[in-house]
Amino acid sequence: MARYLDQVFRWDMVERLERTIGVIKKYPGATVMDIGAGFGRFIEPILKAGASRIVAIEPAPKMVDVMQQLVSSRGLSNNVEIIQSTFLELEIDESFDIVIAIGLYDYIKNPLPYLVKTKNITKKTMIASFPIANTWRSYVR
Repeated sequence: MARYLDQVFRWDMVERLERTIGVIKKYPGATVMDIGAGFGRFIEPILKAGASRIVAIEPAPKMVDVMQQLVSSRGLSNNVEIIQSTFLELEIDESFDIVIAIGLYDYIKNPLPYLVKTKNITKKTMIASFPIANTWRSYVR
């Protein structure tokens, strides 16, 4: 039942992942920052698509715990760094080939500071999704 509900109500997350993977494949060996990585659902597919390294940023401690377990259980620790922090509070002294923010802007009232900071750490491309007004989820978020 949960899988069915996911397919009906969260089909857009599957599409977001597929589009992200399509871009990652264009940059073999890319370094990736995932802002608002959640529980790390995108990590393994991004590595399989050819990324060499992922830095996953997530402020929620419970999500970070789940992500760490996932990364460890799949043997991905050598290619993944997980940082518990908000993006704007994090001091970043490196840049990344690709920076992704999938679902992040669903929760951000003012995206401009995030977009400016992202631009400053992105070498090649940024992948982001933004909420559509007047959808059932936009009212909740």
